[in-house]
Amino acid sequence: MKKRLTAAVLAIFMGVGAFLPVAKAEASPIQPLQFPTYVNGTSVNLQNSIIYGGHTYVKLRDIGAATNMTIDFLSQNEMGGPGGGRLAGIQIEQPSFIYTKKNVVDYSGSQPVTYDKCVDITDVYGKYNTDKNKSYQYIFDGETLIVPDGATKKTISFKGFNYQGRMYVPVDEYRDKIQPYMVDICMQ
Repeated sequence: MKKRLTAAVLAIFMGVGAFLPVAKAEASPIQPLQFPTYVNGTSVNLQNSIIYGGHTYVKLRDIGAATNMTIDFLSQNEMGGPGGGRLAGIQIEQPSFIYTKKNVVDYSGSQPVTYDKCVDITDVYGKYNTDKNKSYQYIFDGETLIVPDGATKKTISFKGFNYQGRMYVPVDEYRDKIQPYMVDICMQ
């Protein structure tokens, strides 16, 4: 009896619902991305990027190409040798790159100085900085890299400056003073 009553009530609701007026759903307008996109200060062209419902949508493969990442989709686990293969799903491989830029201008002194080649340290400088976190062993503080030296700390001064919103170091300065510690910095 209980089952018949439940079935009858459901049938009534479904029957009434079939004759009620249906409200139109309003779709958000789709707009092409109307502003430039930059990766590490360099302009990139992202195809088929849109704004929909207040959100920006960009193809994952386009982001990967612009940032030197490899994007793969695996529908099943790969068989691998010893150690196994990659797991099913979206695989994003981000190699560690050192980005360089030519003709970078330092406006920090009394006269602008143009450097032929500089290394962009913006992201590593921002992450391992005393303003963000004081617990790192290797850390940037202004134009100084602080590194462990036995029981004490050693400070290494370098020439760093801002250009177009990025932090740069001349290539030779980077090679001599920062590069020897990059693996240790990034392993923290």
